[in-house]
Parts: sequence; C-alpha cells; structure tokens
Amino acid sequence: DTPDWLIIEDKRAILIEVKQSVIYLEAKKWGDLAKIQNDLKKTIGSAVKQLWEFEQDIKSGYYSELNCLSDVEIVEKIVVIYDISYFLNSTLRDQVRSINPNIPNDYHWHTISIADFEYFIGIAGNKIFYSLEQKRINKDNDVMDFRDYYARICSQDEINNPYLSQVYDSFFDELGLKNE
Repeated sequence: DTPDWLIIEDKRAILIEVKQSVIYLEAKKWGDLAKIQNDLKKTIGSAVKQLWEFEQDIKSGYYSELNCLSDVEIVEKIVVIYDISYFLNSTLRDQVRSINPNIPNDYHWHTISIADFEYFIGIAGNKIFYSLEQKRINKDNDVMDFRDYYARICSQDEINNPYLSQVYDSFFDELGLKNE
C-alpha cells in the first residue's frame, strides 16, 4: 500500500494518508474503551502502519517501483480524517502507539481533520514543510490539535483561508445572503 498523497519538494517529502473516521458510531455513543481501541486500530492505527511500512519499503529497496524515492527524505507524515475529533496528537496518538507495538516509539505523525487541514494549508501556503516542522519540533505545539495550534500562532485574520473565504462569500452572495 502506498500513501494517498505525496508532496515532494527539494528531495523532501510529506506523506498523506486519508481515513474516514477516528472512531465509529458505537464507540462514540458508548465510549467503550475496547471499542475505541479497536476502531483506532482500524483507522488511524491502520494509516500509521501503512505510512511506516511504505517508508520501510522505500528504505529496503525491495520494490523497484519505489526506487525513484530512494533519495527523497520523508520529513513529515500526516493522517487526515474526515470527522472532527479532539486530542488527535496527544491522547489518541498515545493510544495508537499502545495498540500497535510494531510502530517504533520515535515514529512521528500528525493527525488532522480535513476541515482543519484545509485551513492549515491556507495558512501555511507554500511553507507547509516549514509549518509542519515548526509544529513538530516544539513539544507543547506538537501535542496540540491543529485548530488550537494555529489559533495560538496566528491572528484571527491569518486564520481565514483566502480561497475558502472567497468560495464561501460567492456562494452566499448568489443566494442573496451577504455575510455582514
């Protein structure tokens, strides 16, 4: 399995794997720890395992199809999920590690909802490598969910994604509902 997306720039790469959910409805409704752990294993855990194995496949040189990536340094890994959740980069990251002992303790990834990812991309722009690195290297920032992180480092004006704001305004203007 390969990641869903790769962003490559100057011999550096960001791997992106997309999953639908963090946990499924039953676990959300009842908060049963065993169900949460089982769901995490299938969702974020599966994504992290897939990213880690992909990196190992590149390093091993076993698959000639991946040789084009042999001189690319994978600097960041991101798991993007559809639903909004909390504690993705702290408590839930720790849970994923505990249920998947094959992933080394020093293996790092970010988890982010698609909504937050869209805003983060709008804020980071072409500095996405730098922005992810800055979040990762500061321990306090690293464990924060992305919405909390960029609320901390950006002013309210910077949080707005210019492209999404334009689409939003255009949509509601066409309906005759101006955002005032």
